[in-house]
Amino acid sequence: MDSLGWNFLQAYTVVSGGSANGTGATSSEIHWLLYKDATEDNDPYKGLITKEIYNK
Repeated sequence: MDSLGWNFLQAYTVVSGGSANGTGATSSEIHWLLYKDATEDNDPYKGLITKEIYNK
């Protein structure tokens, strides 16, 4: 992503599932926050594959 001009801002994990007493299955997702300084309207999308494009 760096070679495409993206900058790392933050990463965080979201945990879901389980129960209040600590039993049950849990799952986690890692989220990465990136930003890019764009100089043209289409610039942020250069080299980026969206979920819709990937699924085609």
